[in-house]
Amino acid sequence: MEWNWRLQLKEELRLAIQTYIQVLAKDSSSIKEQSRNFVLLAKRAAGEGAAGLAGFGRWRSLAGLNLLTWQPIDDFQHWTDSKHLVHLSTSGAYFTWSNGRKGARHTERRLDRAICNQAWLDVCSSLDCSTLVNNRSDHYPLLLDFTCHNISFKSSFKFMKMWSLHEDCKNIITSSWTEAAIGFPMYVLNVKLKRLKDKLRTWNKEVFGNVHSYVKDAEKRLQDIQSQIHLDGHSDALMIMEKEAQCILDKALERQEEFWREKARINWHLEGDRNTAYFHRLAKIKNINKLISSLKHNNEILSDPNMLAEHVVDYFKNIFCTNSLLQDQLLVEEVIPNLINDDINSLLTLLPSCEEIKNVVFSLNKDSAPGPDGFGAFFFQHYWEIIHEDVVKAVLQFFTSGWILPNYNSNTLVLIPKTPSADSIDQFKPIALANFKFKIISKVLADRLASVMPSIISKEQRGFIQGRNIKDCICLASEAINLLDKKSFGGNVALKIDISKAFDTLDWSFLLNVLKQFGFNSLFCHWIEVILSSAHLFISINGTQHGFFKCTRGVRQGDPLSPLLFCLAEEVLSRGISKLISDGQLDLIKGTKNTQVPSHCLYADDIMVFCSGKLSCLNSLKNLFVRYANCSGQIINATKSTIYSGVISQRRLDRIVNVFGFNVGAMPFMYLGLPIFKGKPKARFFFPIADKIKVKLSAWKASMLSIAGRIRNFIWSGNINQKKLVTVAWKKVCTPYEEGGLGLRSLIALNEAANLKLCWDLVHSVEDWAIILNSRVLRNGKPINHHVYSSIWSSIKQEANVILDNSTWKDGLGYSIKLWTDTWCGNALLDTLNIPQNVLIWLPQRVSDIIQNQQWYIPPYLDNIFPTLKILVQQVTLPMEPLSDMLVWNGATNGLLSLKEAYEFKRQRFAILPWAKALWCKDIPPSRSLHAWRVMLDKVPTDDKLTERGCNLPSMCSLCNSHGETMFHLFFECGFSFSIWCWLATSLNQVIHFQSSQDIWNLCDNNWSPQCKLVIKSAIINILYAIWTTRNKARFNNLKPNWRSSLVWISANVTLSGNHSNFPSSVCIRDFSLLKAFMVNIHPPKSTSLKEIV
Repeated sequence: MEWNWRLQLKEELRLAIQTYIQVLAKDSSSIKEQSRNFVLLAKRAAGEGAAGLAGFGRWRSLAGLNLLTWQPIDDFQHWTDSKHLVHLSTSGAYFTWSNGRKGARHTERRLDRAICNQAWLDVCSSLDCSTLVNNRSDHYPLLLDFTCHNISFKSSFKFMKMWSLHEDCKNIITSSWTEAAIGFPMYVLNVKLKRLKDKLRTWNKEVFGNVHSYVKDAEKRLQDIQSQIHLDGHSDALMIMEKEAQCILDKALERQEEFWREKARINWHLEGDRNTAYFHRLAKIKNINKLISSLKHNNEILSDPNMLAEHVVDYFKNIFCTNSLLQDQLLVEEVIPNLINDDINSLLTLLPSCEEIKNVVFSLNKDSAPGPDGFGAFFFQHYWEIIHEDVVKAVLQFFTSGWILPNYNSNTLVLIPKTPSADSIDQFKPIALANFKFKIISKVLADRLASVMPSIISKEQRGFIQGRNIKDCICLASEAINLLDKKSFGGNVALKIDISKAFDTLDWSFLLNVLKQFGFNSLFCHWIEVILSSAHLFISINGTQHGFFKCTRGVRQGDPLSPLLFCLAEEVLSRGISKLISDGQLDLIKGTKNTQVPSHCLYADDIMVFCSGKLSCLNSLKNLFVRYANCSGQIINATKSTIYSGVISQRRLDRIVNVFGFNVGAMPFMYLGLPIFKGKPKARFFFPIADKIKVKLSAWKASMLSIAGRIRNFIWSGNINQKKLVTVAWKKVCTPYEEGGLGLRSLIALNEAANLKLCWDLVHSVEDWAIILNSRVLRNGKPINHHVYSSIWSSIKQEANVILDNSTWKDGLGYSIKLWTDTWCGNALLDTLNIPQNVLIWLPQRVSDIIQNQQWYIPPYLDNIFPTLKILVQQVTLPMEPLSDMLVWNGATNGLLSLKEAYEFKRQRFAILPWAKALWCKDIPPSRSLHAWRVMLDKVPTDDKLTERGCNLPSMCSLCNSHGETMFHLFFECGFSFSIWCWLATSLNQVIHFQSSQDIWNLCDNNWSPQCKLVIKSAIINILYAIWTTRNKARFNNLKPNWRSSLVWISANVTLSGNHSNFPSSVCIRDFSLLKAFMVNIHPPKSTSLKEIV
């Protein structure tokens, strides 16, 4: 183990006990001592000596774990989860241990890891772990490099969403925006945004202040008031002061939560719960993981910040600013047809309306990161009424003039590591964060182009095209791989193609040539050219922007228009492969007698090609790849591309490898995030996916996330591997709100539903994979009995009979429907008419046999044998024009089975509970609603419930000390609880009498307005929560119950929920009285408006 402290520190070994080392680090410049704790873990140390180290303060582990069985691995994972530890990425060698053997006996594993606790994240501004040269040991040494002083960066402006929570923010924006600005629209918008930026910076510094300081001050103020209450006793004045202080603290906490949520930048929202520690943790982990402290370049390590920045900027300048010497533009003319007519061009080049621009603004993700100017989607959406006129004029200027203001299309390039141990610049993925004002223009064009794409892009492309699904790519690849072993001359192969920097190296002249060849008019092509050529890039390195250069090629990932432009360019390759087939230069893999496997499938830059292994075919394919690279700038990366073969000789396989220079792949392999394999699925194939889910869940530490944010065991125990006292059955949790559940989905039922939906698609879909598999496993719409080598069919074949049993045939021509055994006119005629099985062979077999000229025709002999047959058949109406037969799902409105309906069919159902849906509202903290949910289900661990589970203990109510504790007594009969309920009933001018817990909801059933109903629900939920917390404080902290303090707390929280709501009230004295009592602002009902329709 080695570590490098960037300050001038003297390290003194303080303590060494088995696997634990404490180092006292002294900063010679400030004579400051800091204790640093290191843990060396080996084998079982994770579960033994290290288990008690959580109390040692800040500590870091460099672990060598020779774990050879699953149980120790689970033990180690459980230990890191229970101690809330963070696994830090390690750069350098991915595998840190080797057995040193040669050939097939060589084994490598990742056994050495770096982990740390939350205290290290708090004190260290940078943490970096990398492997050193392996000299004599079988393990790579780990180098720990950390910085404990704050790294000061010049912070760029960014509009913070927490500012919108302040009452002055809107006034500042309005006053700044209404100040005059003279010039053309784009310039005016730029000036107003720049002026507003300066004013917000000043206001943030002088007025808004530090959100963390506000929280501390608010907490101290509330603590002082509550201390005074404990010393002097209750008084009306102190209770009012306490309520006001609680409201101030809640507002401060809300701002702080928004601050950390925005810093963490995750798509997660728990309205009302204070998950500040959780978001803070995510932000710290994100900042540390994205910090680039060193990079490899030409066999040397760059760690100097200036050299790092220069290297990164030069690298991306070389990618985005290189003019390719391209040739062979004839390929575009050979394969791309003219498909865009004048009508389509007219629609594409219309001036956008104000409504279209507004819809575009609000369709973009409001939580997305802003561009260099700092104003993201949230600002434009939240203050649209103030800024919309200038935004619309600026957008329209582009469409009328075909010109963009310089630097209007500026982008910040952020670097996302492709792997956790990325240590060279080519292992980072560049994502462009564009100015939102420009993104509006790009999105308008993208939405228009998206409506045209399905009609001009070949069906083999499925990425970013409306109506096409990634599932179809995965299913096709799976079926093709399972058919590789089918005997054919030359064998069969599958090629997984990787294009180097596919988005970044696309040549603009090639792209514009493709657009013109498709038939897009000169105006539309000019708009695309202006958007491409106006792009300028900053590069963000460790929070600081470097470089500023103009692009000359590539489409930027992050721009709404880029995926569609990329698909248009890639259509040259797709249609080129199809042309090889039509010209007889490429042979396909044979499926069944009448079907063949499609030649290729593309999902953006993920390309799979399926073809014969004949060398002549492969050489033709290689020539196409070369021509495509010469005209587009997109070069295939042979080292990352892979060949998968069927049953062919090693000699032929070597020849195939020589043609392309690709690697030979093994099964299973990952494609679009899922494993592709031959035959039946095995559990081990899906371990990587399960591990990803487990890693994601491991971040949800119990001490940092409210109970409403967890799932399954995590709801009850705080750990995904640990089972504790589960108070509500999981099958009950996985039901909708109205049935008394939490609205979660059962993964078992979801998997069964997905298989059912996939089987339905097999019967109905016209996608290539469905046609191939249908021809292999179905005969006349019925599943075959013999075994078929298919990964998909082995999973869904048990659902085929479920579909037949729960579907009905809709008659068309009748060729697909069996007359006597299928359900097409109620029950099967075989059962309705009691026909013996041995008679069927002498009767007509298909419904088409009794249809003539789109009318029913029953042969006379059938009419004589079955007199009621004519009556039964004529109940079914035939279509006026010949149509195909269709199997429709019973109960579906449109006859088609959706995944939602499949899940409803598969899940376990419970009775609807009248109170269940009333518990959940976005304006009430979900942790309190969750507690009320447990009360209503009688699942709170009161003494009587613990006794039922075998815990024999003396029982006494901690609130009244005069009765044994039961759930109903505690919450409804106890003198303390009953006093609070009487207080609420008096506020509502009602009389209460509880016979069951459900009676409390009668309080809000008396024709109250929506706003008042919310206030009453909030009061009920907060009362239940206050009773439980008061009981726990009395029992475990010996605090005497005080129902007046509880009333103050309840009232304050009801006020917050009521004021947060947008529900309207009614115009009546009763509503006004209730809302005034809880200090809730009245929301009068919206007045009706009349619209004249001309």
